[in-house]
Amino acid sequence: MACSSSLSSKWSSWNASSFPHPSVQPFVTRKNVVRYHKPTSESTITTILSSNLNSQFMQVYETLKSELIHDPSFEFDDDSRQWVERMIDYTVPGGKMVRGYCVVDSYQLLKGQELTE
Repeated sequence: MACSSSLSSKWSSWNASSFPHPSVQPFVTRKNVVRYHKPTSESTITTILSSNLNSQFMQVYETLKSELIHDPSFEFDDDSRQWVERMIDYTVPGGKMVRGYCVVDSYQLLKGQELTE
């Protein structure tokens, strides 16, 4: 790779060994700008989270899901109720649960003390 003379000396030493670890995947954010993202597995994220918080969330989740799919204001037939239940089970306990934890943790950090029920 040829380096332009206008580049600073810190970039002139760039070579093939400068690539990040193979598990880190590049993606283009803007024209000619490449950033690297190391994917994390859901299992890695889940192990970081407190099992107590996880069990509390799942108890509330089951209650809210039940109230939603049995709410008479939604005129669900059996097929649509089952579809909504599967859709909620697919989307909420994964990514949305992790984002929900982030909200609680961020609020707790900003407040500066442990949260209570």
